[in-house]
Amino acid sequence: PMALRVTFLAFPTVSSLAFKAFRCEDLDANDELAGPAVMQADLAVVCWDEGGSKTAEYRRIQRIAAVAIALYPVGVPLFYMVLFFKARHAIWAEQPTPLSKALDFLIGDYDAAYFFWELVEVLKKLLLVGAMSIVKPGEVNQLVIAFVLTQFFLVGLLVSRPYKRQGDDVIALASGSSLTMFFFFSLLLKFQTLIEAVG
Repeated sequence: PMALRVTFLAFPTVSSLAFKAFRCEDLDANDELAGPAVMQADLAVVCWDEGGSKTAEYRRIQRIAAVAIALYPVGVPLFYMVLFFKARHAIWAEQPTPLSKALDFLIGDYDAAYFFWELVEVLKKLLLVGAMSIVKPGEVNQLVIAFVLTQFFLVGLLVSRPYKRQGDDVIALASGSSLTMFFFFSLLLKFQTLIEAVG
């Protein structure tokens, strides 16, 4: 159980770090050249040179990051999914087994019909914390995609209301609404900045 708790608590941080390896910043974005560019997470690492060729060090970092993403942001949810699948009958029948007891910190707050909801939350974290950090960073499209994703998860939460206690549903809906409004107002601010820059 302790190992499961550690993987759960470390998930957003480890996922974010793994995805950051794919974020590079052009040192002179105003010129015609493809580079040089450096990693945003470590400015000492050159991603690619002026010709656009990736450096050997950056290729090595990308390989390590790809393995880390396969093992943690993808592997951990798959591992949870396997455990949930094995424990599903005991959870639905409300007849605890050692496995379902070990998973209680992940499923205990949810109705039996929605015991898997933590996987939905993990997917949301993976998309918003990890994947969104490399999808068109700094562009309007990044905010649009994030807004649509948060809206999608909010509607799912509103329809299913997966928690046992109504108060938890209310808190989750308030949190989801806040996140959606954050991206909405970020979009408005970005559009205003772009309009001022053009005008």
